[in-house]
Amino acid sequence: MASVTSSLAFALPAQANAGVTVIQYSLQGSLARLPSRHPWSKTVALTAKTFIDRDRKRIEHALALLSHAGAVSVRSVNAPIAASGIERKIGAPVPEILVGYSKTGRKVAEQGPFPGDPKDFAAAATRLARTPCSLNFAANLNNPYPQCQARPASVDNYLKNSLKSFALYSQPGDAYSFRIQELNYIVANNLKFSIRGGQIVCPELSKLSPNETAISLSDKSAIGGYTITVTEDGSGFTFTEIAPDFMRLARDAYVLPGETWIRFQ
Repeated sequence: MASVTSSLAFALPAQANAGVTVIQYSLQGSLARLPSRHPWSKTVALTAKTFIDRDRKRIEHALALLSHAGAVSVRSVNAPIAASGIERKIGAPVPEILVGYSKTGRKVAEQGPFPGDPKDFAAAATRLARTPCSLNFAANLNNPYPQCQARPASVDNYLKNSLKSFALYSQPGDAYSFRIQELNYIVANNLKFSIRGGQIVCPELSKLSPNETAISLSDKSAIGGYTITVTEDGSGFTFTEIAPDFMRLARDAYVLPGETWIRFQ
């Protein structure tokens, strides 16, 4: 590999194999390597308990509404959501819809989905404990179903799902895409560039974006980042994404006053 610490100048040759290779990290693999417990602060853990109680009460209120509508039993079904499949791969809970049925088995009403936002994995972790279940268990001793009860998420499960949601939906993909676009612009136009001070310096990048003349070879933070290397023959670049530091994100998680979700750096 060409050194990225010294001052080097390149003119990309017009080759068929010239281009930008993008190496993405595996979100599924990164999350799979997380330990079962995380270093959450006491403040965040206590706040999570409040959020979990809110989610439990929403389900209990929905059960009351179904009972009022004449339902005596309830089944939960997964809400139909437009998902890419990665949610299932990382073990994200799917929002559920509660469907109420009469004594004769006729559908009388439904409530949900819970949560309303399919991206809120944390809230989706609080669900019915059993399904199908009975709304008037005491009055129907012959009912084969257990009594309907909400099963609150554990604090760690709630916070871990918050982290999953953040990891999936809050990555700096736009920044990555623009950097990759810049690299492709250099290659496609055979532009001259140099490596100086940890940057790819190419004045002609300003034609792609005003005042843009250099690209940092690396950008690293708790939420992830990237590194760029020049291919050995100087014909292109390798752009490697860096996975988020999930343990650091968990340690530094916080909640702003008045907000109802967990924030990560």
